[in-house]
Amino acid sequence: MLKRLIGISLLMIMWVSFGKAQDAMWSGGKGQNIDEIKKEILKLREDETQAIKNKDAKALCNLMSDGWAGTTELGMKINKAQYCDEVTNGTLTFPTVKRDEVRFYVFGTDTVEEWWKDTSTMVYRGKTTHGPRKCSVVYSRVNGRWLDVAHMNSIYTVEQ
Repeated sequence: MLKRLIGISLLMIMWVSFGKAQDAMWSGGKGQNIDEIKKEILKLREDETQAIKNKDAKALCNLMSDGWAGTTELGMKINKAQYCDEVTNGTLTFPTVKRDEVRFYVFGTDTVEEWWKDTSTMVYRGKTTHGPRKCSVVYSRVNGRWLDVAHMNSIYTVEQ
């Protein structure tokens, strides 16, 4: 259980370092309005950060798609309700947050993938873990509204 919760809580790291996204590399295809999409995604990330700071699981869940899916660096699957509860319950701290190689890839007009290398320190119920981790979040515009639709994490190896 502890390993699952530690793995799940690693996903929270994406929100505690909001500033990196503003300076990240954004890339997309011809004819895409990258600046407008960037503005909308950064707003979604800001709203997610605020929900976590406020420990408001309901508000966080409202920013995520109904079919939201997550995996941890240990390969465990998590669902939306579980994730929202566990990242807002106050049992997790981040003494240091560090994200590198932050990139956003825009696909068409309704899908964005955020990718980064994470070397944050996380403490969960007295247990400390460190990176590096490879993290990815997918956002999609659903019925005109941007939503967080998936999180994936893995151990970052030299070969990556």
